[in-house]
Order: sequence, then structure tokens, then C-alpha cells
Amino acid sequence: MISLLEENAKIRAIPVNRWSSEASLSKVKAMEDKLKTTFPLWPVNAEQLMRNQEDIQFLQSMKSDRQASFGSFDKKLADKVCRRQARTEMEARWREKVKQELVLLIGTSAFIPTTY
Repeated sequence: MISLLEENAKIRAIPVNRWSSEASLSKVKAMEDKLKTTFPLWPVNAEQLMRNQEDIQFLQSMKSDRQASFGSFDKKLADKVCRRQARTEMEARWREKVKQELVLLIGTSAFIPTTY
């Protein structure tokens, strides 16, 4: 377990400007493959043993690629990132809408911009 943590720390120590390099991506892929071969967190027939529907849904979400959080700090940080992404997307949609309106305005009238 300690060696897995140490290997993960090495991957996390890769500088941001090298994250997309081929060597870095291959290291991340190798670590993901290694983690997939470790011990299973639940038995194969776990869903059949469960009777509570909420537990089954939770287990299915754990098996997916959902975003995990560990404690309130991670949850707050994840919420902050989601709000930032939503704001950026809203601004992009707004800019696109303004651009389309400007194109319509220029195309339908004798609009001549003045420069000072």
C-alpha cells in the first residue's frame, strides 16, 4: 500500500506544464492499469446481496467515473470549480449571442460604427 502511495506521489509531482506530454500520460495510464489490478473493493455479486435501492445506486455510482470527494474541503473545492465552469460557459453563450445579434444588426441596417 505504501509503495502505491509513493508511486502516486511521484505522478502528482509532475509539473503542470508537462501533464500533457507523452511520457506523463503513459505514466498515468500505467498507474491506472496497476490500480485496476489491485484488490476488489466489493464482491462480484454485491448488488444481488443488497436490498436497499439507495445502496445499490450508490454502489453503481462508485463503479462509474464519478467525481469523488474526501471531506468537506474537497466538496467545497469541487463546488467552486463547478460554479466557475458554469460561469465560464454562461459567458461564452452570452458572447456568442451578442455576436449573432451584432451580425444580424449589421446585416439588416445601415449601421456604421463610429470610431473616436
